[in-house]
Amino acid sequence: MKYWTRIPAITEPVVLTIGNFDGIHIGHKALLDRVRDMARQSNSLPAVVTFANHPLELIDPSGAPRLLMDAGDKMALMADAGVSHMIVLPFDAALAAMEPEVFIGILSQSIRVKHIVVGFNFRFGRGGAGEGTALARIGASQGFGVTVMPPVLYEGEPVSSSRIRCALLEGDCASASAMLGRPYTLRGTVVTGHGIGRRLGYPTANIRFPDGLLVPRGGVYAAKVQACGRWYAAMVNIGTRPTARDCSGELSIEAHLLHFEGSLYGEKVCLMLLERIRDERTFESWDALREQLADDREQTIERLRELMHLPKGCHS
Repeated sequence: MKYWTRIPAITEPVVLTIGNFDGIHIGHKALLDRVRDMARQSNSLPAVVTFANHPLELIDPSGAPRLLMDAGDKMALMADAGVSHMIVLPFDAALAAMEPEVFIGILSQSIRVKHIVVGFNFRFGRGGAGEGTALARIGASQGFGVTVMPPVLYEGEPVSSSRIRCALLEGDCASASAMLGRPYTLRGTVVTGHGIGRRLGYPTANIRFPDGLLVPRGGVYAAKVQACGRWYAAMVNIGTRPTARDCSGELSIEAHLLHFEGSLYGEKVCLMLLERIRDERTFESWDALREQLADDREQTIERLRELMHLPKGCHS
């Protein structure tokens, strides 16, 4: 994939889409599939214009959402969808103030736009004044076609990044996975923790994720963790470790990898959350917590066996 952080000069014909694409969910995937297919049929390049930051970070910082994926994962999924050219622009004050006709004009001056495909809820330009109808009008005057894609529905409502965030913040992994078209994943680095899990007989990898990514509702999850080149079944705790009263109360994400031995400190890992098992809670004693962890481990094994269609006795 070719990648730019400014608008490049592209002389070959281009089928283009524009949007934030946070999460690259099944609605985005349908749009990207249309771009790829139209590009193939018209001997054009499939391209995306997206943004380095969420527009609300500029327009309404207090209301800006946490993101569903980082830039690296977005690029990888774009490439998997068949996109060959990706333009990532900073959403700054100048871009936010630009009239729709001006923004599209700047694009078409540098890029040989043959067709633009957008979603049903697409908005662009100053104050979000531009939408599908306005884009079609601009296209007619500037010589490119426009397709506005209908929504992709889940349980009767349009799939959106906002709905996925809400599902994850409720701990509803099933709905989030259905709308994403894959389980929700986070990538981070294993850092030194407090060693509580190890003392209880359940050593955990304490995972630090980049700031700005969405962390789902606290609790215990059945999960898979990719580490050292392979996937492991894991039980994951997201929370503040309330039983350990000497801890700072900061949010932590800890994964106990089943059938793993060794150290992961400093390793890059990928965490795939599959199902929330229970709330995080305070226990009266370490023995009570240890007993609960044994039960959590068995539930994790059983749920992963069912979710991943694993035969009995296969846990990783």
